[in-house]
Amino acid sequence: MKRFFLLVAISLFCLLSYKMAFAADNITAIFPAIPAENYANSLILSTDSNKAIVDGQLKTGANVKMRNGMVWLPLRFISENLGWQVNYTQGSIFLEQNRQKIQMQIGSADILLNGQTKKMAAAPYEENGTVWIPLRAVGETLNKQVDWLENFQTYYSEPYKLPHNLIFMYDKNSDFPTEANTSGIDHFYDCCLSLLYNEKNIIFANKYITIFLNDNQLFLQDLYYADFEPQLLNNGGSPIINPNIPDIIDKSSTFTNGVCFWQETPNGWLMRRNESNGWDLRGCTTLYYLDNKNIRQAHWRFLTEEINFAAIQVLTNGVLTLHHFDNEDVWDYNKTNLTYYDFATGTKHQLGTPGYFYGFDVAGTFQQWQIENNKVTIFGYDRRMETTEQQKQASYMQYTFSLPE
Repeated sequence: MKRFFLLVAISLFCLLSYKMAFAADNITAIFPAIPAENYANSLILSTDSNKAIVDGQLKTGANVKMRNGMVWLPLRFISENLGWQVNYTQGSIFLEQNRQKIQMQIGSADILLNGQTKKMAAAPYEENGTVWIPLRAVGETLNKQVDWLENFQTYYSEPYKLPHNLIFMYDKNSDFPTEANTSGIDHFYDCCLSLLYNEKNIIFANKYITIFLNDNQLFLQDLYYADFEPQLLNNGGSPIINPNIPDIIDKSSTFTNGVCFWQETPNGWLMRRNESNGWDLRGCTTLYYLDNKNIRQAHWRFLTEEINFAAIQVLTNGVLTLHHFDNEDVWDYNKTNLTYYDFATGTKHQLGTPGYFYGFDVAGTFQQWQIENNKVTIFGYDRRMETTEQQKQASYMQYTFSLPE
């Protein structure tokens, strides 16, 4: 009997661990593209949800109400979650925070901010023991921007209707994410709704994509595909799975601009997304790695900065990348253009001698590399400023480096 209860306890622990692995209580955990400080002094709400995102953190008890075309918030939520000191006696409401003092009266549209009277569009009211405050009126009194969102324009400038509305209140002139200052705002909205409504078990999102888990299946939502519809990821018949991507690419049309391609590796999935603006992939190629041997333990590893790749090769335990040097990198002799990223840890290893340029001959023609016995052999030469022409010519040769264990 003791053994039976022990097994039950272990099973429950595993189940809870699985749930906790994907639980997120802040927007940055699932949408790291926006720094946490950008959510300071902000409030994200949605009607019909009892949750809110306050300063980027998920809170409960919002219970937003629509009345006469206006959004109302319970006074208790303000006192418990927004950091205001609240005093309510005989119909008088007193709010105080950071030397800001607000006074309102049930049934009166007057609002006093630091002793100065302003008019609101509606008066606070009390119903069934709950005091309700007009959100926009109070927000605008505090010089906040209050936005109501039901539709937005997609990447293709086509109207897209959200499944639920979103309400934002934030400091004017702040870095709070909006359509005007945020790339990938579509995915940000998706993450907000998921936190407020528990609609999607999002694993990762950024300005390009959203990945979520549903019924033990992975889905990708990418703006390249029409109507922002999710695509099944772990399915060989999915249009985003491309088993024919060559291991090494250069000056080719392998990547259609803006399209995500997934490729299965011995240890999981590698995604490549290209934003190309030239024949030699001089755009941004972003790499992601997803270990989904056990889908319950699926985790994301953002492998690289966005960078101009000329060649990529997927290996057993990692990926080897080669990139062109941009103009601003020409005089940076502290690095090379040959990098290895470890799948297990995401660690970045620069290979070769700093200041050397690998993979291309003097005419800029790509030279194939060879990988054997955990070593890579590649053409390279010394490109440092202090190198004499004679030394540079002597450095033109094949070099061999060991890959990290």
